[in-house]
Amino acid sequence: MILDEISNLAVINKLSGPETESMWISAAEYGRHDLAYNAANEIISRANSVADYKLASRYYQMAIKGSGPISLRASAIANSAEIVREGLITGKKDWLGAISLYEESANMGLLQGMFNAGNVLLWLVASGNAQYAERAASWFKKVIKIVEDDTASIDLGGQAERPDLLKNARICLAQMHLDGVLEGSSFIQFEKLVSDYGKDSYVQSMYKKYRYLSLVRASAKPGESAADNWISVLKLLGWKVRTKIAEHFGEFDGVSVVGARLLIDTGEQELLVMLVFDDFASPGSSLEGIYGAIALAAEKHYNAPVFYACNKAFFVQFKGHAFSVLQVAHNQKLDVTPIWPGSTVLDVYSALFGDIDDRFKPEHDDSKNSIPRLVNALDEGVPLNGHDLPNAIWLRVGSILCMPIHRPEEPERIGLESNPKAYLKEALDKNLNR
Repeated sequence: MILDEISNLAVINKLSGPETESMWISAAEYGRHDLAYNAANEIISRANSVADYKLASRYYQMAIKGSGPISLRASAIANSAEIVREGLITGKKDWLGAISLYEESANMGLLQGMFNAGNVLLWLVASGNAQYAERAASWFKKVIKIVEDDTASIDLGGQAERPDLLKNARICLAQMHLDGVLEGSSFIQFEKLVSDYGKDSYVQSMYKKYRYLSLVRASAKPGESAADNWISVLKLLGWKVRTKIAEHFGEFDGVSVVGARLLIDTGEQELLVMLVFDDFASPGSSLEGIYGAIALAAEKHYNAPVFYACNKAFFVQFKGHAFSVLQVAHNQKLDVTPIWPGSTVLDVYSALFGDIDDRFKPEHDDSKNSIPRLVNALDEGVPLNGHDLPNAIWLRVGSILCMPIHRPEEPERIGLESNPKAYLKEALDKNLNR
């Protein structure tokens, strides 16, 4: 009775050290196999040698083979799996061996064993063994069902462990839908599974990946105008283009500036105006000249920041990140603001008003330059196949802007000097980024 009282106090108050370890080892050697579990946990918490892990394994086995409650024996099996999984005695990791132990504890009714079995199976899937996907998912689904149905389980932590187990199981299963490794994988299921965890940083990173993959897996055909191509990509971002109005903006340095005005629903009373110009540039004209025409057109028509785009889209490199950008006529000067997978109309508008460091935050990056790659592919007559981003190489344009191209003829077509076509074709064939 005294030993049980001391042990309970040590566990409840999270006391550890040589004294508690010695007490539990002695109790285990004198037949208290239930306390062998505590001894093994204590040893493994400070282990730093093969001898330590062998000793921990010995006491886990003592607890497993003893006459303690099923909850303790199942927990000992699950905890001992780490030694096998990481090869702490053999020096060779054995994920399948660990999965077997986790599943043994899971079949005894241990929720933690169910989750761990699914989790290590998911490691195998991530390493290229897709045949384990459905097996992993089945354990995650079982955890979710038991917790949501409030069905009994044998975990020593009781109800206190369940919220985290539910969250982790839902996130792992959502990840599988996101990666498309399950039969019937869908973004709808992904969103449903993580809907309660939107503020979690990992879930936010998953949403970012989800939005990026939404663009990668999109299908679209080239439109008849630059505006049509931009509308296709903006719709993929979730933006609502209410109206497209053909525009003739006038002449600038002998160049007729034509295109369209897009009215975009912001979710507020005001509409966002985006001007799309049909030509990037023409031979003999400079990029700065076209920008001047755009600025004049914007000032002529509107008294607010006006976003604009050409038939080509751009990105900038800033502090080690790539940011896709829209140009803007704002406060009587030309400016840029980031647009990224998952960004809303108001996100992009709000980013404009921060200083340069605030505007280009890491969470606003578009590391694969997905938006300009899609816009430019459509402009170059390359359809989006719904499987992957079109192959591209990068050209530096002007002082800060970079532009993806998908065909070696593009620089010449838009009036830019560049490397020979043969070199560009070779670069595209090898998927080089320049």
